[in-house]
Amino acid sequence: MNSAVAAFALLALATQALASDTSTAINPYSLVDVRTLKALPHDVNAILGRQKNGPEGIADVGEQFNRADVADGRLPMRRFILAGSSLDSLLVAYEQGGRAYSIRAKGFAGGEKLEIGP
Repeated sequence: MNSAVAAFALLALATQALASDTSTAINPYSLVDVRTLKALPHDVNAILGRQKNGPEGIADVGEQFNRADVADGRLPMRRFILAGSSLDSLLVAYEQGGRAYSIRAKGFAGGEKLEIGP
């Protein structure tokens, strides 16, 4: 999990840089760890696709997902890694399976949704 935490920190800094061009910025130093999808707000889980089955959904930490491009149609293509939450922002890091496995993030701040990743 250490490499995931490091990747999350880098993504947080990238999101802050991305958001600095707008009136809303995510301060990564104000974020508190969230280690399961169950602890995220319902509307964020809905945006992430937690209620969906198969490739459109998202697995929680430790659950199975399609890491490679040979996909099982019953499993999601994404898996939650870690989130950071503050009073006015939320940053979610997740694994994206498929041909080009990657770690991505979605940021939510002041009602805006930001997306970064390769």
